[in-house]
Amino acid sequence: MRTALLSLIMLCSAGAAQAADLTLTITRAAADGAVRGMVFGDADSFDRRESPVAKFSQVPDHGTVVVSLPNLPPGRYAIALYQDRNGNDRLDKNMIGVPTEPYGFSNDASAPLGPPDFDQAAFDIVGERHALTITLR
Repeated sequence: MRTALLSLIMLCSAGAAQAADLTLTITRAAADGAVRGMVFGDADSFDRRESPVAKFSQVPDHGTVVVSLPNLPPGRYAIALYQDRNGNDRLDKNMIGVPTEPYGFSNDASAPLGPPDFDQAAFDIVGERHALTITLR
């Protein structure tokens, strides 16, 4: 009986989802200004740029930023980021709404008339480790 119970517990825990570590590499960063980003777990929060599951801010080193985001549960995510070159904590835009500071999205997603939607930028985390590269534009 005891062996059967232990086997059942081990079988149930073997299928349990484990958190993953995401390593994010951001390229083409300018020397000045922190790269700031947010990780979103659903389309609504991605569209509104609110309620991220994780945030980061890091100064580039020789044009590159490497960020480690530990313990993300398995799921579908999208990342939006920008380089705050003037230090005002926001993505600056010109009079018609075009960004004047470098920006990027996971999958290097783009849309001709604005930011991409969640599905264009989304990626799945299913294992213990995941790596992603985003190029600032």
